Amino acid sequence: ERAQKKVEAMNFGGRKNIIEYDDVMNYQREIVYDRRNYAMDGEDISSEITDMANDYIQDIVEVYCSVENYNNWDWNQIELDVMDTFSLDISSCRDNISDKSELVESINKGVLEILKYKSETSDPVMFEKFQRYIASSTIDVNWREHLYAMDQLREGIGLRAYGQKNPLIEYKKEGFAMFDEMISNIDYEILKKIFRTNIDSISTTQTQA
Repeated sequence: ERAQKKVEAMNFGGRKNIIEYDDVMNYQREIVYDRRNYAMDGEDISSEITDMANDYIQDIVEVYCSVENYNNWDWNQIELDVMDTFSLDISSCRDNISDKSELVESINKGVLEILKYKSETSDPVMFEKFQRYIASSTIDVNWREHLYAMDQLREGIGLRAYGQKNPLIEYKKEGFAMFDEMISNIDYEILKKIFRTNIDSISTTQTQA
């Protein structure tokens, strides 16, 4: 009876452990699916893109302009990043900017002008479909890669027990870091694809999202 109870306890512990591991993925899946559903059917995809761009701009400004004195900012890097992501030249901003909020506002203004130009010089409905297609397809690709990476992490995480570490805690911690990196990659890729795509090619891009 004691052996039977021990086996049952082990089985219960195993099932509970599996559920806890699954809870991590269910939480991540819910976030990704909500975002994908909005990309497909949300009311205003353009607003989502501008919010994404604003968040990205604020992040890179914090990275490259962390010091208070704007003369010591890494202007070369932020100019390269903004050009690479948005196809926006901000080199002329140097002499007119004195703090980070002004720089964020200036970049955001240029980004909004690019979006407005793309919308006005192409069919607005087609441009909306284009944005939805880019957002949903980018999410799909990154999510598939993330699922594979999480499977690999789960298969090897049990070895952490030999280092006196709780495998589940380590799985949650590393899984969150990987998920956070995936979300950042999704935002960057969506923005780069939308802003760097030639407006003349939008009408020929697959947009059946």
